[in-house]
Amino acid sequence: MRGVTKYQIEILEAVKKHRDAGRLIDLDELLESLSWTPTKQSLQFSIRALVAKKMILKAGTEVRRGRKRVCFDLDVEGLKVFDPRSAPASDPVPGISNDLLSELLEDDG
Repeated sequence: MRGVTKYQIEILEAVKKHRDAGRLIDLDELLESLSWTPTKQSLQFSIRALVAKKMILKAGTEVRRGRKRVCFDLDVEGLKVFDPRSAPASDPVPGISNDLLSELLEDDG
């Protein structure tokens, strides 16, 4: 399995932040929460890649701001990024070493 980019890590962090607050995030909220400004199409491409890696899942739809919106949650592999107890000690994210993951997470915050 290929590695995860720093942008994908930031997407995972945004999904987790909303999840921890008890609310799932939709695409427009995700666009607003990122430190860079991707197009919707570019963000959808990144989300599809994370879904394929089982890091994010589409958790259904909700009516928000007058329209039906797809909401996202962390999937099995995405949870492992944030909970080291559920991942192998040597490689919490497939393709990324612990050192690189720590460096990526520190750079964002």
